[in-house]
Amino acid sequence: MSLPEVALPTEPEIHRQLDRILSSEIFLRIQQQAKLLDLIVSKTLEGEEITEKLIRDQMFPSPPYKDDSNIARRTFDLLRDTLNQYYSSVGQQDSVLIILAKSEKGKRTFFQTGQAYTPTFKYNTAHPALLKFRLGVHFLSRISYEEAIECLDYFSQLTEVPGFAAAAHASLAETMLIFLLRESRLFDSGMELLIDARNWSEIAITLAPHNWHGHAVLGLVSLFLHDFQRAHLEFEEAHRLSASDTDRYYGYGIYLTTVGQLPKALIIARINAQERIEDAIAQSFYGLLLYLSRRFDDAENFLMMALKLDRHCWIAHGIIAALLTDTERSLESLMHIGKMDAAVGEKIWMMPGLVFLCTSRTPKLVEDARNSNLKASLAILIDVNERRDRFQTVLLCIGADEFVRRGLMEESSDYSWLVKANGSLFYAYEKYDPLALWLHLWPVLDPLRRVPEYRTMLNRYAGGLVLPSGTEQS
Repeated sequence: MSLPEVALPTEPEIHRQLDRILSSEIFLRIQQQAKLLDLIVSKTLEGEEITEKLIRDQMFPSPPYKDDSNIARRTFDLLRDTLNQYYSSVGQQDSVLIILAKSEKGKRTFFQTGQAYTPTFKYNTAHPALLKFRLGVHFLSRISYEEAIECLDYFSQLTEVPGFAAAAHASLAETMLIFLLRESRLFDSGMELLIDARNWSEIAITLAPHNWHGHAVLGLVSLFLHDFQRAHLEFEEAHRLSASDTDRYYGYGIYLTTVGQLPKALIIARINAQERIEDAIAQSFYGLLLYLSRRFDDAENFLMMALKLDRHCWIAHGIIAALLTDTERSLESLMHIGKMDAAVGEKIWMMPGLVFLCTSRTPKLVEDARNSNLKASLAILIDVNERRDRFQTVLLCIGADEFVRRGLMEESSDYSWLVKANGSLFYAYEKYDPLALWLHLWPVLDPLRRVPEYRTMLNRYAGGLVLPSGTEQS
């Protein structure tokens, strides 16, 4: 997931950097600019608003300076140039950057009150810890099981590094959620992974209570734990701390969609897709929400755009495979499933249920391929209550029902495949399978709407959620 830069220098690190700058030969020669830098950095860290009046009162009082003198602005401009000179020479390898606001070239920026003279702080791109963090974020953004293993190594090394500890803990929590997408298919480990993720995110909040990222991650973890009230509170806090960053966070879109605010999630996802036109994941996520909204043509357009940007984007392949199954283009769907498995590196089907469903809806599939898929799928269906692939078992059962309806399988006198599908879906929800959070939205589950038990479950889980105040159920 395309994360913003969330690792920020700590206050002691900023103070040490300020001392280093002020003791440099460059600033020792220009005491007035040094005094101004000390003033604006110290006041910013104390939480005080930096205005031109504050600078004039502290450094250029009247008299002797005239009331209309531009000495404060002029000294600030000179300080910015001197600071740039410092960082381009003796400060090239410094770990912390102190940055002064400046209008873009050719443009005049009208800053809000206090922003024009307020410095910002970030790590130098040459900082070794930042390099590790960025590598971890890169692997995390791939949303891949194999690359998530790399994330564990990078983020674990940063949990004790000042300035990076909070971001590392929050990112470790997100790594647990990547494992959840795969491990909960194979084992009964959903709860254990979510508990670990909750612990990591709570540590992140303890270390940096005013950073939006930890609250947003805990909101997503709480959602997956079906703690909707906690999810609501954490996302509200994340949004209060940084609305723009929270809106760009895919977990917020997942939350909005789950609690019945899909139209709002669509608007945010569309803006993100437009602003990050080069990001395959941003296009895929918008395509996913369009698919859930049953705007299939629009969804396909954005998913194909994602694959143009990155032909190995397994998420886009997976979503478009489900979409094409619903629109009776199952042979194409099987092709995308194969490409998804290749991109992820799976040796066996990642989505066996979808493969079987496609097989049941593809009359043109050669007999050998159909029989092979049928044999492999029936092996999984021997016990639909087994722990493996709960959500996929739902699709296997739907496919089996369609095989029966087309006369390609014998109908069982002991049970209905769709009733068994509903039972497996109930189990998936109870075992915290994240895909089951949208059981009321997936178009691929539409055949279950004929089953009274499914409608009862929708009323219990999707329509019957006790939603936090301020949310709406669609």
